[in-house]
Amino acid sequence: MAVDFDGASRCYGPHGIVGALDAFANARHAGNWWGVVTNTGHAAGQPIVQSGVAPAQPDRGFYISQTSLIDPMYPIDDVRRYTDATKVPYVALPPAHMRGTGLRIGDFCLAINMINGRFSYAVYADAKRQPNLGESSMRLVDNLDSPAVVRAAQPAA
Repeated sequence: MAVDFDGASRCYGPHGIVGALDAFANARHAGNWWGVVTNTGHAAGQPIVQSGVAPAQPDRGFYISQTSLIDPMYPIDDVRRYTDATKVPYVALPPAHMRGTGLRIGDFCLAINMINGRFSYAVYADAKRQPNLGESSMRLVDNLDSPAVVRAAQPAA
């Protein structure tokens, strides 16, 4: 599994911003945004840039990264609405894993590192476009003690 950083307040930012956790290309494709929250109205479809005012938008200049599992108590422009990959152990799976299984966003699972025997409970918090590849949140990777996977998934400097 690859590492997922979605939902983290520093996940994505405009090209060149220092400190982004994930590669900018993972948030969009040819004007089609899927990894970040976009605005509505006059300039619809543009990523919402955080103001830097905590707790709703703590990281000035970064985009608001979204996940499928949300907390509807918060508005769409609040980072707390989305499941933070740095804080919550979760898995992100392609929709094909849902068909015929009854698996739904919000379900719990047990993840096991078959190399070292470590395990962690996790939540199914996000869906991925890739048909055969799943991802695990940064927190789940930490819980499973899988540093080699983390190094391989981090964006190039």
